[in-house]
Amino acid sequence: MVADGCRAAASALLVAAALTLPLPATAIEWDLAGYGRTWNGLQLHDIDAPDALIEAAGIAERAAIGSSIARLEWGFEPSNTLRIDLHQRLAWFAATPADATANAGSGITPAPTRSLDLRSTWIDEEGFSLEHDLDRAVLRIFTDEADIAIGRQAIAWGTSLLFPVADLWAGFSPYDLDTSQKRGIDALRLLSSFGPRAEIDLVLADRGSWRDLSAAGRLTLFLDRGDLYLAAGKFFDRFSLLHGVTATRGDFKARAELALPADPSPSLPRATLGLDWFAGPELLCSIEAHHNGDGTAEGPVEYMRHALSSAPLARGETYLLARWYAGTLISWRSPLWGANASIMANLTDPSALATWSISHEPVQGVTLSAGAFHGLGPDLQFAPEPEVRSEYGSYGHLLYFEMAAYF
Repeated sequence: MVADGCRAAASALLVAAALTLPLPATAIEWDLAGYGRTWNGLQLHDIDAPDALIEAAGIAERAAIGSSIARLEWGFEPSNTLRIDLHQRLAWFAATPADATANAGSGITPAPTRSLDLRSTWIDEEGFSLEHDLDRAVLRIFTDEADIAIGRQAIAWGTSLLFPVADLWAGFSPYDLDTSQKRGIDALRLLSSFGPRAEIDLVLADRGSWRDLSAAGRLTLFLDRGDLYLAAGKFFDRFSLLHGVTATRGDFKARAELALPADPSPSLPRATLGLDWFAGPELLCSIEAHHNGDGTAEGPVEYMRHALSSAPLARGETYLLARWYAGTLISWRSPLWGANASIMANLTDPSALATWSISHEPVQGVTLSAGAFHGLGPDLQFAPEPEVRSEYGSYGHLLYFEMAAYF
């Protein structure tokens, strides 16, 4: 409780400091935005085993799960060359039965590791938690030569949609509903353009310890019919080379990305090939093939050991257990309605995760959504002994309803 109080005080001091900085006498431009998202879901597991065995294993066949996230986004511009962004994030999670956990939903993406932890856990009880986090605290400096960002900020690299390869700073879990804002990391970032054709991006990031201090640079070239990037650096505890290229022709865009660890360990590359079809202004169809070099090639028998020992899995660099994957995505948008459907397939099991959602905007800034995650494949086995028989078949099913309001 003392630590939580200290973090809450530190958050308040940072906000107060930003509001009391010595600034020019001219009026300070400021803005306030944000959103609130809440979802409630019913998680179902189809487990073929005696009730006594299921109870002993601690698996809930039926669970009601709810989560809400509120975010305030403060912005201050003391001049046309300076901007300060501060974001407050309040999140709660509840489940019945109290020991149920969600495989998909809101808040699945783990918070990035930070040396300065400004999260405050206000309530942490069985089946209910409430947490506050200062998720942005960044000073932006705009010059003719470069844009510089110092502090807690969101950084996104890469172009893959279903199977990210280059998003090594803080990526989204593919099973997360709250994708409005990426979680912030503490970093120094310099972004500079060399005419309209080239851009360089340099990042030095705190990852929670000196051992995991990360630094990387990316050069992007913008071509007539696409672009390409080359990047290299130390991400957490290993060096990696990154490469990506896109090519556009008519309504189609082809994508390829590669992440190759440069250390002498037996780590294999992670790579994604994708093809997008922009079928008019409202419809997007995509397919992707993926090789997950951080996964196991031994199939389900190695999943549990791998999940407990994989550092890239623990820090959210990858969320996949096996090596070979493929997927497809369809997204449709109109001014008031939207629909999404996707399938992510583990080609080793085989198993798949099918998702769908339908959304409607009854008034400006308010969205109502309903959707589901369906795990397809062999489910969990408890007799004669516990066994994970497939990755996505173990997910069960989640039906949810969500309401979001933006301002």
